Amino acid sequence: MKKALYIIIALFFATVLMSSSEAIKLIKYFGQDSAFVVVENQHDQVRIGIDEEQNLCFQDSANGCVTLSNLSGGANSNPPEVSFYGFASTSDNTFYSDVYIELFWDAAATDDLEITILTNPASEKVHVLLSDLASGALNAFDLNTASGQTVIDSSIGQDDRINISVFAPSDSNYPGYRISLVKTNSTSYTGTPVMVLVEKWTGTN
Repeated sequence: MKKALYIIIALFFATVLMSSSEAIKLIKYFGQDSAFVVVENQHDQVRIGIDEEQNLCFQDSANGCVTLSNLSGGANSNPPEVSFYGFASTSDNTFYSDVYIELFWDAAATDDLEITILTNPASEKVHVLLSDLASGALNAFDLNTASGQTVIDSSIGQDDRINISVFAPSDSNYPGYRISLVKTNSTSYTGTPVMVLVEKWTGTN
């Protein structure tokens, strides 16, 4: 299915690149591990497809093969699970939880963001890296289930933005998370709302 989709895309771009005023010849090639569409007229030839290394490849008669992207995948090749949350910063909220991690908003005087590791990786620990754009702080943690509920940012102010990466460097099967949090302000918004986007990346194809 993926190969057929990219061939359709390739055909579209190849057709656009060639002059429609001249006779065009279409050649389709499917190998065991590759697939190409070749569009040619009397002056030029455009070849777009997937080579044996699963590269999306473009080639015309004047240039060598140019790799546009690699389609072979990897540890994080699946599309992410995306979750979006909005809540008042004035109340405690366990806004995200799966079998691996839990994220907790602590509506303290300074508003804390906390994480709990619910499942350990196969080896070593889970690395958490947090960047606070307002303060410029960069906080790093190495955690496991024994760490319990851990404060990763102890003072999230108004009109603040937080970026967080969570992953297990020694366990390629452990999911990775990219989290973006924005806190608004109390001057314009009742409850000083918080918005959070969580992307979870898992496994191989």
